[in-house]
Amino acid sequence: MCCRVATVKKIGDMFLILAPDQIIGDLDGILPNYNAGPGQELPLFELADGKRTLRLSKWGIHLQNRGASSNSSPIFNSRMETISASTSYADKICATRVILPCDGYYEWQKTGKEKRPFHFTGKDGAMLFLGAISSVQDGKSFFSIVTMPAEIKISFIHDRMPLLVREDEVEIWLGNDKTYAELLEQINKKPRPSLDFYPVSKFVNSIRNNSPECLRRCEHAYEEGLGI
Repeated sequence: MCCRVATVKKIGDMFLILAPDQIIGDLDGILPNYNAGPGQELPLFELADGKRTLRLSKWGIHLQNRGASSNSSPIFNSRMETISASTSYADKICATRVILPCDGYYEWQKTGKEKRPFHFTGKDGAMLFLGAISSVQDGKSFFSIVTMPAEIKISFIHDRMPLLVREDEVEIWLGNDKTYAELLEQINKKPRPSLDFYPVSKFVNSIRNNSPECLRRCEHAYEEGLGI
C-alpha cells in the first residue's frame, strides 16, 4: 500500500518537467508537502479534453453509488490486479487514469510490534510518476493510488508498492487506447523506474509533522542487519 508521499518540488518545477497545457484550480498557493496523506489535496496530472492538465484532487475515492457525501470509507489505494481483472471496479467509481507526480513516498516495515518508516525516492532525485485513478464526485476531484506487488529488492519492507509509471509510459497510461489488462501486461515486461530508499525517523509517523525533518536519514534504523 501507499499512504504517505512527499511533494516537495514547487509548481514551477512541475511545469518544467510535465509541460501542462492548462491548470484547473488554484495551484499557486501549494507549498512543499513533506508528509502528504489521505484526505489531503495534491496536484494530479491528467488528460482533460485532450489537454495535458494539472489539477488539485483529494486523496480518497468513493464508490460511485455512494458518493463523496456518504459515510462510506474512501478508497486510498487500488490494486492493479483487481482493476485489470474486472472492469466493474473502475466502472463503480467512474475512474479515469491519472498521474500523481511526487518526489518520493513512505512505507513502513513491520518488525514484531514495531513499524519502521522508510523513504523511497527516484534514482538521483528524479521525479516519480505514480499511477492513479481519479473521479469527479459531487463536483469535486478525488483519486486513489494504484499499487502493485513490491519488487523483490524492497519486498522485505512491504509486499506492496505504488505503480511507478516510466516517463516514456506517461502518455500511454493517461490515454484510452489500452485496457488495464493490456497495461498490466506491458508494465510487467519492462523494469520499473529505479529507486533509492533509506530509513527515516518515526517523526514522519504523525501526519501533523510536515517539514524537511521527515526526509532526514535515520542511521540507527540499520539495526538487526537490515542495512541497505
